[in-house]
Amino acid sequence: MKWMVTTMCAFLACYSGNALGEEAQRSIVGAIRWDAWHGDAGAKGGPEVFKTDKVTSTPGLAVERALGPKHWHYRLPFYAKVISDDKVEIRANSQEVMDREIAYAADAGLDYWAFLTYNPDSPMTLGLNLYLSSKEKAKVRFCVILHHIRQNALKEEITRIAAYFKDPQYQKVLNGRPLVYAFQCGAGKDLYDGLVAAAEADGLLRPYFVTMGNTSGAVAFDATSSYCGKEGGWKSQAGMKLIPDVGTGWDRRPRVENPVPWEGGTPTPIADPSSKEVAPEVIAGRVAAAIEWNRKNPVAGEANAVIIYAWNEFDEGGWLCPTLSEGTARLDAIRRVLKPSTERTTQPSAAPLPSAPAGPSEGAR
Repeated sequence: MKWMVTTMCAFLACYSGNALGEEAQRSIVGAIRWDAWHGDAGAKGGPEVFKTDKVTSTPGLAVERALGPKHWHYRLPFYAKVISDDKVEIRANSQEVMDREIAYAADAGLDYWAFLTYNPDSPMTLGLNLYLSSKEKAKVRFCVILHHIRQNALKEEITRIAAYFKDPQYQKVLNGRPLVYAFQCGAGKDLYDGLVAAAEADGLLRPYFVTMGNTSGAVAFDATSSYCGKEGGWKSQAGMKLIPDVGTGWDRRPRVENPVPWEGGTPTPIADPSSKEVAPEVIAGRVAAAIEWNRKNPVAGEANAVIIYAWNEFDEGGWLCPTLSEGTARLDAIRRVLKPSTERTTQPSAAPLPSAPAGPSEGAR
């Protein structure tokens, strides 16, 4: 932890007071969005209703169940409601919540969100749709992570995704190339070729494709990255084109206690002991180190971008979004890296955070 704090302080000393402005000099920094926080939306026949011998569930109900026990309530986002010691509601599927999230992200200096793709009729796509319909979206850009792709409707998927590229808020790199990540995407070369052709037909540059793992081996990706932000793997890869990934923690114990149906059975416990108590300053130090890596490796880090795991993976242990227990502590810390010469004068344009519940005991974590 001391190394991370020292790294952040060195970064701030180097970049604060830059006459050209820190935003003009540093890497663009984004965060992954996994928008399962929609309760029972889609339960009446959506494409992602899970039926087992014990329960009929949606992704939204499953993650609420995972975070239901009191000892996980410290992870609840600002928009959550504690119903009892073993039940919560975590519903982000409203324009009000999305607009407030945008305000928090923009105030912290976050440049973009990376949304995982799902069936357009799935409630998992509600987050992206709410972002696109927001009057505040100009404050934070966006891109996609190719993930769930309808193989039986590939032409429609290409048309849908390529249309995002034309949005003025779509994140570009290298003077105009649409940034496109891919993670656990089963689609083959036809998808990528189709996106290239569609972009060119719209007068856009070739997309910049970045693999995060478990993607088609037939695709020639422009760079590599990681989804879960396993810290430090990129530091020794100066000869490889990549986008540094930053972790905010990866502790899936809520899903071990209450397995989610799409993982089947009881998932393998995956918990990095160092991730259970990730201090905001540690996260900020990791962001600073990734930006510094890009500065020192301009060829390998040609996209000059960073991706953070994650904005809202509360049940898997990675988040930046304000919570009931921490408030904006994590965003405040990375703000000191991304906007070091700008002091916050007002809270983001949103209502005050709800009163924070008592934090968990050390044993509970």
